[in-house]
Amino acid sequence: MGVPVPVDVVAFDPVLEAGTKSTLFACPEVCLTGAGEAARVVVMTVDQVGRPELDVLRTVRDTPSRPDVVLVAGELAPDGALHAIAAGARGLLRRREADVTRLSRAVLAASRGDCTLPPDLLDRLLERSGAGGRA
Repeated sequence: MGVPVPVDVVAFDPVLEAGTKSTLFACPEVCLTGAGEAARVVVMTVDQVGRPELDVLRTVRDTPSRPDVVLVAGELAPDGALHAIAAGARGLLRRREADVTRLSRAVLAASRGDCTLPPDLLDRLLERSGAGGRA
């Protein structure tokens, strides 16, 4: 299994923050960071992806440790996904799909520099770009 990935949680809502931390506690591959500790990955949990959320995402990415960000959103439309990726998100999950398994996979992928997003969202992004869907 190796050394657990240090993870921090950012949320505008304390209930969302508590729920995200509770989910991460069930992941032996990750450990939540304490005050003053640098996280390798930050899980940012939001209701929607708008300007305030994107500003926080950019601020998190611009910290000296440059953590990768997994964005968990209640609503995740293609436009918001594109803006989140452009702002530096490495992983995108819909909140309703962010169970222990999916969240831990997204965090571990981000810690390796990989990107993750829901397959149907990827298809919609590809269709919008004119590249077509899956082959």
